[in-house]
Amino acid sequence: TRYAFEMYRLHGVPQKDIAKELGVSPTLVNFMIRDALIHCRKVNGAQAEA
Repeated sequence: TRYAFEMYRLHGVPQKDIAKELGVSPTLVNFMIRDALIHCRKVNGAQAEA
């Protein structure tokens, strides 16, 4: 999940290319990126409250 998120958000690699590299569907890559983003938002929200 982290790898997919970093490749997509930081390096601009298309989801279909990430999917091909990982041997999974583009839909799964989309969910991986979404889950990573949700996690980041939760962590940042927790830090803001502290």
